[in-house]
Amino acid sequence: MKKYITTLLTFLLVGAGIAHAQCVSYSLSYAVYATEALGSVQAGQGGPVPGMGAVTIGGSEQSIQTCRRWLAGGDCQTWLTKYDSGTVSITVNGFSKSTAYAQGSTPSLIATALANAFNADNTSPVKSSATGNVVYLTSKASGVGTNYSLSSTSSTKDLADFGGASFDASPSGSSLSGGAATSTGADLLTSVLVDGSASMTLNSATCPYPIYQNLLLQLPTATHTPQVTSTTNGVGGFSGGTPVCVNCYLSYQANQDTGFFPIGTPISFNFDGAVDCSEEGIIWDSGNSHLQVEVAYTRAVSLGTQSNCYWNTKIGQEICDIDAQYWCTPATTVPDYPVNAVATQVYPPPVATWWETFGVCVAYGSPGNYRPWFCLPKAFAWDEYTPTPPPAQCTYNP
Repeated sequence: MKKYITTLLTFLLVGAGIAHAQCVSYSLSYAVYATEALGSVQAGQGGPVPGMGAVTIGGSEQSIQTCRRWLAGGDCQTWLTKYDSGTVSITVNGFSKSTAYAQGSTPSLIATALANAFNADNTSPVKSSATGNVVYLTSKASGVGTNYSLSSTSSTKDLADFGGASFDASPSGSSLSGGAATSTGADLLTSVLVDGSASMTLNSATCPYPIYQNLLLQLPTATHTPQVTSTTNGVGGFSGGTPVCVNCYLSYQANQDTGFFPIGTPISFNFDGAVDCSEEGIIWDSGNSHLQVEVAYTRAVSLGTQSNCYWNTKIGQEICDIDAQYWCTPATTVPDYPVNAVATQVYPPPVATWWETFGVCVAYGSPGNYRPWFCLPKAFAWDEYTPTPPPAQCTYNP
């Protein structure tokens, strides 16, 4: 069973200013929105989880110069460029797929070819996708037994001339990971948006006439380009939007999914936004920001007292706040967020007796200098109708 949560956190960085030069004036107003949402939350009873892994393709195409025709004196009359060629392979649970590389190959093209090769074979134990130079692998089956072995190799057809393959393949580990009998984690969905406007004008009074005339011709085709850097646990990177005119509204959004990770595992999220002008280069930069984010878990039980009741016409239910208390093992520290009450259905019955609750906590700053963790005042609760269970292990941020 899955439940989905809408946006939980929004961080806003705003930049504005005016830059004056001898010939050009810019008026700038941009904002970077970094949003995180908790998606596909799964509790312990959510069913088996597939094993997952990744392989990163690195390197670049090698070439050498060889002589095609020699002169009598020993000099070369005609040189020929010789390009390396070879193969890159990935093996999962003894099942291998390979792709050839040659002149024109890149890490991203190789990654895409390998992902397509796995998906094209119905006997493959995994499904695959490629983002940039990374091949992502997810077992088709689910459970503990799906943490299949994982390896990768690359080789050249011309070891004598090139000494080794142009491209390498690095697996995320010796096996897939995360495969489990029950699910205890979530995906973190990140989105970075650069959004704003600008204007560019020419200063005829202070600009030398020949330069002014030249810039005047360039102004109609000058552009601003939004740029975003977004990485989650080191995955992701730089991307750019479509150039627009310097007096036009501009907007660009980069989205990313962390993939499944266990509750209580800190996730590092770095983001930045910038605007580049075809005439002047980078003219606005938000500055790189760092976040540590984790999904915390607390079990809570009902105390029975109801308040703030109302009728929800959209779903045809009466909703009330029910007093609750967190229900963790005595050996654990205080949970990330104390559960005092849960808004839940009371009519039609039955009424939930306890809840699995998930919240998002954030530490902001730079690596090695993060501010103390703080958690959102509201969390997500999963209704349960069985008798009160034994106390649970709550996660806690140090």
